[in-house]
Amino acid sequence: MVDKMNPCLICQGELKHFRTINTYKLTECTGCGIIGLINPQADQDQFIKNTRNQSDPSKTIETSTGYDYFSFPEYVEKYQPIFDFFFRQRLNRLAVHGIKSGADILDAGCGYGFFVKHLSDHGFEADGIDIEPNCVEYAKNTLSLKNIYHSSLEQFNKADKKYNAIVSCDVLEHCKNPMAFIESCKGLLKKDGLLYLQVPNVIGFRIPYGYSLGLPYHIWHYNPKSLKRLLEINGFEVLDYWTGTSGVINREEKKTMNLFFRFKIAMASFFKIGIRLQMVARCHK
Repeated sequence: MVDKMNPCLICQGELKHFRTINTYKLTECTGCGIIGLINPQADQDQFIKNTRNQSDPSKTIETSTGYDYFSFPEYVEKYQPIFDFFFRQRLNRLAVHGIKSGADILDAGCGYGFFVKHLSDHGFEADGIDIEPNCVEYAKNTLSLKNIYHSSLEQFNKADKKYNAIVSCDVLEHCKNPMAFIESCKGLLKKDGLLYLQVPNVIGFRIPYGYSLGLPYHIWHYNPKSLKRLLEINGFEVLDYWTGTSGVINREEKKTMNLFFRFKIAMASFFKIGIRLQMVARCHK
């Protein structure tokens, strides 16, 4: 949690005022560059419920308090090829660094379990955890996934099982203590295991600027430098990073997926200025 009287949680650097968006005050660390929300009050356990209320394609979500989150069952079913593309993309990136079919993978913040199912269907030994009980229930009862657990990462312990890789997408920005989250990942990984993270990229190309900052649920706002620093401080070696876009499903729903938007996606990816940041790192114990 950010406190304007304390140094940076990650690197102990000095915090300075970054900007105020609506009523939300953000600070920036002069050392690692991480941006944090001062005194966040949002109940993170209610994120899925409140996001469902706001992820309505008939309403604009291009605001600092809008949520570009469409990983609900009805959207996954409707746009399965799009979700499968991003699932394959994650696995291809992990495969470059040695994660093949049969590996043990934990999805930390698995939501409704769709990526865990994709992993299981493609020969991986997959577990998933999430703090939202309705998501866990859906994954177990509707997707028939056995290895889904209602737990935070920090509290998760499966008989001292260690993983070849941990994948955590769109979770770290919600954590009050990102250092504890990364340290927990380290404890659950095998020697030389991989951690694949996806977070919003605060320096990504946004029109308008506040698009998809997700306030007040996004407590931390990363760029490549600050996320790399967080990982390195905790003993990880960053192997590669990418950026991507957000809003694909929203555009499909609004029937506004056009050539210009596809061009923007391509350019944001090529120049690494997309508003989604993915990073893979190796755990050296």
